[in-house]
Amino acid sequence: MTTRPWQTMLTGWVLGVVAMALTLPLLMLTQDVSQWLPATGVYALSVTLDAALVYLPVWLVLAWLSVRLGTQEGALWLLLGAASLSYLILPAWVGTHWHLAAWIWSQPSALLAQLLGVGLGLWLSRRG
Repeated sequence: MTTRPWQTMLTGWVLGVVAMALTLPLLMLTQDVSQWLPATGVYALSVTLDAALVYLPVWLVLAWLSVRLGTQEGALWLLLGAASLSYLILPAWVGTHWHLAAWIWSQPSALLAQLLGVGLGLWLSRRG
């Protein structure tokens, strides 16, 4: 049985949206961790610390899913699905009425965490 390109695209995108939606409750718990991180004068370092520590549930779930998908194309669509929930669907659906959604789409840490998760998953799938 062969997989058609549209099936890979749809599966990866839906998995990305669902993965981000499932990690939203975990992000509610880890959101307060960013207050305890050391203040740095370098913005890129602050964003990276946020992406690595606060968004830990996101990049772990995305890494696991991209390992399971096993293809670069599937992982790319997984990333696009996760980013579309973070930066398109949530702002259109709730706007700034939900503080967690506004916090997610107002900073680049979510996108960096998503890139980290999918990149780590691709790297692990190639090694394994």
